[in-house]
Amino acid sequence: MGDLEMDVLIASYSSSRAARRDYEALARLRRDGVIHESNGIVLVTSDESANVSAEETDGGLRRALVGRSMKRSVRDPLPPGSGSIVAVFDRLARSAVDAVVTHHVSKGYAPVVGDGDGALDAALDAAERVATTGSPAPGD
Repeated sequence: MGDLEMDVLIASYSSSRAARRDYEALARLRRDGVIHESNGIVLVTSDESANVSAEETDGGLRRALVGRSMKRSVRDPLPPGSGSIVAVFDRLARSAVDAVVTHHVSKGYAPVVGDGDGALDAALDAAERVATTGSPAPGD
């Protein structure tokens, strides 16, 4: 994932409009160089008919993030009209990311420790745990 330490963000939204606002703010941070390195920022939304769609920036981890987000949506479907964001970004940008991700119902961060898909999966699991329970599991 490069030389920078990376973090994962998972945020949930009661409306797809709120999710889009935060997604666009994250994309602006990336374009403006505040986020120095990103391996993907994915927006997953569910319309009023519960049709799920996804879009992304950067594309570095699009398939992994979108695939995981879509699997999560099947396991735990997004309510109609809601959304979520999954992002992998350099830790140097954490305070800026936190400042623009403001419309969420819940959110969780976790560090990516190590390299490879296993490290990313563990970080995604940890961020999801923080987002859903409000605290990391013992040992995290």
